[in-house]
Amino acid sequence: MKEKVLEVLEKIRPLLQNEGSDVEFIALTDDNILQICIQGRGKTCPSARKSLKNLISKYMLRSVPELGGIETLESSATVNNIKK
Repeated sequence: MKEKVLEVLEKIRPLLQNEGSDVEFIALTDDNILQICIQGRGKTCPSARKSLKNLISKYMLRSVPELGGIETLESSATVNNIKK
């Protein structure tokens, strides 16, 4: 499933980049929750972050229906701190 998720992220990345944002794949949890970090303009503006998460969720859940959901994290460092 990870490969499918990464393929979808690559397909929607140009849409995000046109808006001055990007997305980083962080992890796919054991319960199929996709963890991502929104970067660029979407990271600093709460309403933009919410809009981008909704856009990503729409594409992801349509393309990978077995996903349990999407969680946005501040950065990949957040995951490292959670694991410690």
